[in-house]
Amino acid sequence: LVILMVKNAALCGRRAEEHFSTSMTMLAATRTKFTLIVCFAFGFFYFAQPKSVEFNNCKSIFTVNEVAVDPCDAEGSTCPLIRGSKASITIRFVPDREVKQLKARVHGILMKLGKVPFLLPNSDACKGSNLTCPLVAGEEYTYQQSIHVLRSYPKMNLLIKWELIEPGDEPKNGSVPVCAIIRSTITDK
Repeated sequence: LVILMVKNAALCGRRAEEHFSTSMTMLAATRTKFTLIVCFAFGFFYFAQPKSVEFNNCKSIFTVNEVAVDPCDAEGSTCPLIRGSKASITIRFVPDREVKQLKARVHGILMKLGKVPFLLPNSDACKGSNLTCPLVAGEEYTYQQSIHVLRSYPKMNLLIKWELIEPGDEPKNGSVPVCAIIRSTITDK
């Protein structure tokens, strides 16, 4: 009986060592998978963010802190709008007064044709664009919107003028609450 107990204990010891070794291998594999997932998520988050671009502040009444566009390679570059895809814009701004309602208006500015309106899926800047009106004076807000770049758009260089205006309040001296112009090109890639 004693010999049987010693053999059983030795066998259990080997199984425990094997189990411990297997558990450590699985833990290392799980840790590696977790690290890869975190790195991938960080990379996706970082690279999927719109890039800050140079913009012309076209008589904004409010303070415009940043304009970012996706896709756009780097600050100061001409942003490609790829036909058949979506492009998105992010505008960070600070109103100087309370705002009850804002409307988005977008135009392409072409040398030969002048201003040509872009169709927005939602022109109400206070709904579905990361803003909830009323906006409070002195707080920073982030407006976000995407547009479809139709395949029917011709390939060309143009300026994009993006405005946030207060409905019913006609611009005075060409000034509107938020106005930014960015360089762009419509392309196939």
